[in-house]
Amino acid sequence: PEISSQLEPLFFTAYNARKETGICSLAESKDIDYMWENYANGYSGYCIEYDLSEYELAKNVLPVIYQDDRETNIIMQLVGSFIGQMITGFSNGQIQADSSHFIRLFLTKYKKWEYQKEWRFIGHANDKPKSPKIKCIYLGKSISKENEKAITEFALNHNTEIKYN
Repeated sequence: PEISSQLEPLFFTAYNARKETGICSLAESKDIDYMWENYANGYSGYCIEYDLSEYELAKNVLPVIYQDDRETNIIMQLVGSFIGQMITGFSNGQIQADSSHFIRLFLTKYKKWEYQKEWRFIGHANDKPKSPKIKCIYLGKSISKENEKAITEFALNHNTEIKYN
């Protein structure tokens, strides 16, 4: 029972970390056929290239870590949270444990996904941060004429380059 009462806040912290964290997935490459097939509906979608060079929130864009064994990371993060809860207890609440050490969980994927070369924008789930400047929009080779027209009009109005993939 004593351990159970100590673990309950730990699991509550882990659960809240996932609920309170917003994630936007990005990829380094625009030329991966598998991604165009699966994430852009068989090349009928589009890909946006962002310019992060002057983006004020660029520090929130972090690379994904690819590993064979994610369970080890989950256990380590739970242990880290447990230690954080202990520190809070030992300091009589003066040092608060938070969910930041769970961020590694949101940045870890199985090695089989490594070809995606993914980065993730990590923020608060309910925030609507300003997006970075759009550098270029790549249109899929099977994009509908309607979507091509709408995106082309947007690009012209925002001085954004368009390319075909």
